[in-house]
Amino acid sequence: DDFNQENRISGAKVDALAEKIARAAKLLNARGVPLLIMLSPSKTTVYREDIPRRYIDERVDRSNSNYDLLGSALRKHGVPFFDGVAFTLQLKATSPYRVFPKSGTHWSQHTSCLVVEQLTARLATLLQKQLHSPRCNPPELRQIPEPFDRDLADLSNIWNVSRFFTELPYPPPQQPASEHPELYQP
Repeated sequence: DDFNQENRISGAKVDALAEKIARAAKLLNARGVPLLIMLSPSKTTVYREDIPRRYIDERVDRSNSNYDLLGSALRKHGVPFFDGVAFTLQLKATSPYRVFPKSGTHWSQHTSCLVVEQLTARLATLLQKQLHSPRCNPPELRQIPEPFDRDLADLSNIWNVSRFFTELPYPPPQQPASEHPELYQP
């Protein structure tokens, strides 16, 4: 259970991992292949308030989590990474929509699109090329989530799962990348 930090890794092991990643990144860069690591959040990190109190171990010191240690170690070793945790927490604070649907396990399709938009921008900088990026806004609002955004509700074995549904944004239809031949296609 990562939320209660039962799987905590020592700082030395995390640093050794980041050092290995840095060596791999150096080898890849020598071949013209940039490496970008992404740290992604769990739903419990973003929506702690949704966890029933009986499942939260209040005795746990949540500072220096695996996420904190890995981010610090990647910075120390100069490994480029996208902090999806910080991005998603900021998005939660500023967006009128949930970034993880109540009815689902994973971040929403709209949040996924916004993350891919950020990753594409970072990769374009690393590759020094212009890349095709998804268009995430304006989103289409739907009352009934797509299956991807309601996997928990569907697993619940409850006759009427609609009480778990909230209005969710979905990315608008995308133009195929082939319609932009001037953009680099990795």
